[in-house]
Amino acid sequence: MKKNTEFSLLRQEIISRKRRKRAKKAKVKARARARAKAAGKQGRQAKRAKPTARKCLVAPPVIDLYREENYSRLTDFLADLKKFCSSRRGVKISFRNTTKITASGGIILLANVSRIVAQHGAGRVTADYPPSRKDKHGSPNRIVEAVLNRIGFFELLGKHERAINNYANVTCWGAVSGETADLSKSGQLIERIPTETINNPELRNLVRGVGEAISNAVDHAYPDTEVNGDRWWMFTATNDTHLTVIVCDLGVGIPCTLPFTQEPSVLNSIKVFLGLGESPMKDGNLIQISTYIKQSRTKASHRGKGGQDMRTIIERLAEDEKGMASGLNIFSNCGRLRITKSKKADAAAGKKTMDITSDHKTSILGTIVEWNIRI
Repeated sequence: MKKNTEFSLLRQEIISRKRRKRAKKAKVKARARARAKAAGKQGRQAKRAKPTARKCLVAPPVIDLYREENYSRLTDFLADLKKFCSSRRGVKISFRNTTKITASGGIILLANVSRIVAQHGAGRVTADYPPSRKDKHGSPNRIVEAVLNRIGFFELLGKHERAINNYANVTCWGAVSGETADLSKSGQLIERIPTETINNPELRNLVRGVGEAISNAVDHAYPDTEVNGDRWWMFTATNDTHLTVIVCDLGVGIPCTLPFTQEPSVLNSIKVFLGLGESPMKDGNLIQISTYIKQSRTKASHRGKGGQDMRTIIERLAEDEKGMASGLNIFSNCGRLRITKSKKADAAAGKKTMDITSDHKTSILGTIVEWNIRI
């Protein structure tokens, strides 16, 4: 009797162990199924999830290259814009703090956004409309939005242009861009310049200078056109006092191309003429040297006289009544060259123009040539 009882208890213990083992396996399988189900649900949710929100970049208060503080802010902003647009995240530009856009700032902004759209599509970058502000008389002021509309910024992004008031200092601007050295597009803007504003010889020099700037953009600024494209951008404006023509490209820049497109003897002779000494050349110095090159970079007769065409019109224009002067501004990479008509004392000594070179810590990664002519 005792043996039967022990056998019964042993049998029950074995059965209980098997049941616990089966229950444990069932729990493990249930947990695995739950994890698989959760992972599948998360995967489906990820597929249905909206893309990551765009990065919001706030544009500088003044979109401009002329002042040092504005230059640094704008180049930093453009660097961030390109960095975030290179990812799939995309960028939304906010103009909530922007109160002014100058010619140089507007053209470099438009050029960079145009390249982003060409490389990644219009959906990669968008922008908010600038807020309406109050002028000193308390009236609504939407001049920033008017400038962006005029240069085709919102059209480039596929965004509707709102109807706003016209501003005389904005409607005088014209903008065009192209991908070849054909001057037909730029000629459309040049023809708008009233013939009475400057003498015909100076107008011809201006056209040649514009042609040289555009030709350089096509021939030398873009060594790898498959990656960068050979696009250029051009603004013109006329009012009662000034004529402005500005050409921009996003190529490798004058300081990078000049040593490879000119003989060392030519560059050294100009360097000696300018009294630049033996110190290493900065970008501003190389830009200055380029304006003394008498032969086109391409050595083609139909291409004018190279960088000297950019300088010629400023040298030939007469000084205005106020003693002020017409000028030429060239930004390229980190350098800048300003050429103005010399003051009367310098002119009497035979010095026609005054060159001012400077260099910045950051680069615009391209070239801007701007003629500003007092009429």
